[in-house]
Amino acid sequence: MSLERSKISSSLLNILIPGLGHIYWKEYLFGIFIFLIMLIGVILFVVSFFVSLSIWVVMLLLALPMIFYLFTFVDLIKTINLKSPKMKRIKKTFYIFLVVGLLFQFLV
Repeated sequence: MSLERSKISSSLLNILIPGLGHIYWKEYLFGIFIFLIMLIGVILFVVSFFVSLSIWVVMLLLALPMIFYLFTFVDLIKTINLKSPKMKRIKKTFYIFLVVGLLFQFLV
């Protein structure tokens, strides 16, 4: 299996930026949705340091986005299995997505 069609490479993109693996496989809306959900989860977690909340609420604010994030990998593998035979991906596209993900991580 080539690099650009690999489940590992798509999972790597999803690790760098939540939703990037889905965007790579042309599921644009779902990829953006995943990114926004994770962004909201991070914002709520940071806000929990400034607002007095019980430990259960803080744990919930951390756990729900993480569970959702883990399920995105299951959906990503399903997407790759369905679209891989039909859709051609080139190495150049993968490397562009990889650079975008690494740049995002560096800037954050």
